[in-house]
Amino acid sequence: MSLMPDGGAEEEGRVAWNPIAKSPTDWRVAPNLRDYDRERSTFSWAKARRLLEGLPGGRGLNIAHEAVDRHAAGARRDHLALRWLGRSGEVRDYTYGRLAALTNRFAAVTREDVERAAAARLQAPGRPVEPPDRQARMRQLIGAAMARSKREIPHYYLGTTIDMFRAMTWLAEENLKRPVTERLLTGVLLMKATALALREVPELNAVWRGAEVVPSPAIHIGVAISLRGGGLVAPALHDADRRSLGDLMTGLRDLVRRARSGGLRSSELSDPTVTVTSLGEQGVETVFGIIYPPQVAIVGFGKVVERPWVVEGRIVARPVLAATLSADHRVSDGHRGGLFLAAVDRLLQEPDRL
Repeated sequence: MSLMPDGGAEEEGRVAWNPIAKSPTDWRVAPNLRDYDRERSTFSWAKARRLLEGLPGGRGLNIAHEAVDRHAAGARRDHLALRWLGRSGEVRDYTYGRLAALTNRFAAVTREDVERAAAARLQAPGRPVEPPDRQARMRQLIGAAMARSKREIPHYYLGTTIDMFRAMTWLAEENLKRPVTERLLTGVLLMKATALALREVPELNAVWRGAEVVPSPAIHIGVAISLRGGGLVAPALHDADRRSLGDLMTGLRDLVRRARSGGLRSSELSDPTVTVTSLGEQGVETVFGIIYPPQVAIVGFGKVVERPWVVEGRIVARPVLAATLSADHRVSDGHRGGLFLAAVDRLLQEPDRL
């Protein structure tokens, strides 16, 4: 890692960092090296920065440079932003103020660095320089992450149509028993069914760490949330398979509110083990997602629509839903992906057991 805070030679070490640093429990070790004693390998900050540049909304460069810039100018100037651990056990702490002051010698990326680089790239003949803004930067980061995903991950895609009659009937009856503020949305049923199905096909609930894929013992559903000013984040609903539908609904409302007000915790942005995306509210009937690295799968749900359906030899109108899976062919295959979608379908036919 190249710190060179005093202008000296490069020193190899590890860095624990959290651009928001709300509490000690929010610390993460970049990139994803969570246990110093168990993980002996070192890495360069340049490599970590390249990884961060490829991560989608809120996980990496955009939060890092904005947080350092914001906190260095505000009340958190003297708060701890980064801790460096050398091979010999030396520890160096960097506040937001010091981090910002060392920008030119320290291998960090600030908002000015991004804007300068973007302006340089745009200064091609016949191409005017456009002033950068937050939405454009976020769109650029999301685009870079998705381009990297499509380039590096061998996606395969599966889809199925699910009869939602039992689920929607149960949901309507269940909501009659609840206060208006505690009523459930269809999306909560879909997330809980996804989480329980992942227990049956656990290889889809995993993340890449370096060159190997690591199954996750916990199921943290990343919920794709569109932001009012443009852009997208996918924070985690932790332990979705173990929570009740009511608890998931409360957690989802809180997550959406804080995502749109800028109050997400760093752990919520870094912990998802699989992502669920749904565009049903926008009238989209089918969505095939692009995998968010380092995850290995993304599940998509469309709008619940009425379609002709055969029930016991009769054609009737039924509410149906298109469910899709985009998965990494290095980790699973069509057979296992098909079993996952079949499990989601089966679980939605027994909504009272979710």
